[in-house]
Amino acid sequence: LCCTGAVFGGNRSRFAECDWAAWRTALEVNLLGSMRVALGLWKNVARSDEKKIVFVSSRAGLPREARPATSYIYASSKAALNSAARALALDLAPEGVTVAIVNPGHVRTGIGGVHAPMSPADSVSRMRDPIRATTPRPPRMLTHLHGRAPQLRRPPPRDPPRTAATRTRRLRTRA
Repeated sequence: LCCTGAVFGGNRSRFAECDWAAWRTALEVNLLGSMRVALGLWKNVARSDEKKIVFVSSRAGLPREARPATSYIYASSKAALNSAARALALDLAPEGVTVAIVNPGHVRTGIGGVHAPMSPADSVSRMRDPIRATTPRPPRMLTHLHGRAPQLRRPPPRDPPRTAATRTRRLRTRA
């Protein structure tokens, strides 16, 4: 089992005043640092009993979680990590290695703030079960602390194509 959780948050500067050096650092730490660890250890993981690589990411990296005043820096670096982890999962699946992405929750850290509901120790202990439960499959979504994956937002079902026959049936039912 290899678990990597690099975190550099940068700042919450707005787009027009974005700190480009901090953005580069966030990508270097959160994305490239995590991927370097995984790429350096994947062969050892493939020979291990558990054969899992786990990336600690964040809900901030999900596009649907974007909010006003969200950190471009942190969110984009975690989104890039999520994407790279999915690609790595596809590449390592033939080797029997499972790649997972977990969300530590809202934790009392420099990023989460002093009023966050969870201590780092609590977060780690709560991530253990979802990591244990991870099964071989490409990570299609972020696994949350409680071990339940969020439902994918699917588009509503499309109406069947309208043909002359369906239009006629609809007209008859309205009469």
